[in-house]
Amino acid sequence: MNKAIDILIALTANLIGFFSVPICFYSLYALGLVSADHFSQQGQMSFTEWASPILIVWIICAVFSVVGLWTQQKGRYLLIAAPAIVPVLYGLTTVFLLS
Repeated sequence: MNKAIDILIALTANLIGFFSVPICFYSLYALGLVSADHFSQQGQMSFTEWASPILIVWIICAVFSVVGLWTQQKGRYLLIAAPAIVPVLYGLTTVFLLS
């Protein structure tokens, strides 16, 4: 039963991590920190230059999530949840710092 919950947590974390690009952009848009045409007018990088590294970070964190399913240490839930946390933080800080 615990393995099934761990797998469900890992799948949810990877789903959130996969959609981290729109989560980052629309949360900053809702807060009023970026505009809808931010990348075309104000940004120092294009949208694809910003979105591609976030997806690469997600892929690396997805590997950590899979490894976290088989570890028995205390920090395994941090490994399992890494795809949901790290790409979102990376995307938010990148847009916030470069805007």
